[in-house]
Amino acid sequence: MIRVDHLSKSYGSIKAVKDLSFEVEAGSVLAFLGTNGAGKSTTISCLTTVLSPDSGTMEIAGHRVGRDDDDIRREIGVVFQTSLLDPTLKVKENLADRAAFYGITGDERTRRINELASMIDIGDFLDKPYGSLSGGQMRRVDIARALIHQPALLFLDEPTAGLDPQ
Repeated sequence: MIRVDHLSKSYGSIKAVKDLSFEVEAGSVLAFLGTNGAGKSTTISCLTTVLSPDSGTMEIAGHRVGRDDDDIRREIGVVFQTSLLDPTLKVKENLADRAAFYGITGDERTRRINELASMIDIGDFLDKPYGSLSGGQMRRVDIARALIHQPALLFLDEPTAGLDPQ
């Protein structure tokens, strides 16, 4: 599912990731643990095609990062440290927009939103503006956004940041 060979990424003279290699099989869970500045978010950004590595190769679901980026983006869902959603739109509108981005429309879009609302417990605030939600509620909506197209692989950067204990 994921293969990383000798990934390196620097920001000027700062080496954020140095010669990282690993593989993750389908159905597995992988957690990057490390101190601030250890390169966790940089690695995720490279894997999700947000950043280009300085060297090394990466494959996601058989697609090569840097060559098959559009295919990779269809296969993955990503929850970043900061939200991508419009604070002025209702939660339902934000999710509908993201679904449309993946070509999910009509009854299928409604079904996916309702399914995720139930699964992630966001149904009570589907009609509220995203920007009016608590940090934990926003984080759950961000997770729903990442799952709207039923990705084969989910990346969570700082997954517990802002979550309300439940």
